[in-house]
Amino acid sequence: MAWIETDGGVTIPAPDLGSGKISISTLVDGGRNQNGNFIGQPIGNDKLKVEMKFTMLSSEEMKNFLRIFDRSQGGSFVNRNYGMD
Repeated sequence: MAWIETDGGVTIPAPDLGSGKISISTLVDGGRNQNGNFIGQPIGNDKLKVEMKFTMLSSEEMKNFLRIFDRSQGGSFVNRNYGMD
């Protein structure tokens, strides 16, 4: 059974329990002034990184997983929150 299914019908199995790590990074244009204080502002959008581990994926599951992120195959990834206002 699929854990996630995209709008395009690509299915992804559930990752290993406890393997999900999330980090957020923000690109800024700035540096430190003569007092050592950081001066700058964010540029662009925050980048979200999600790390997952899979014990075993079939070749078809791996192909589907990579297709989500491969723009040359029409892949894109959009995070949507439904009912979480």
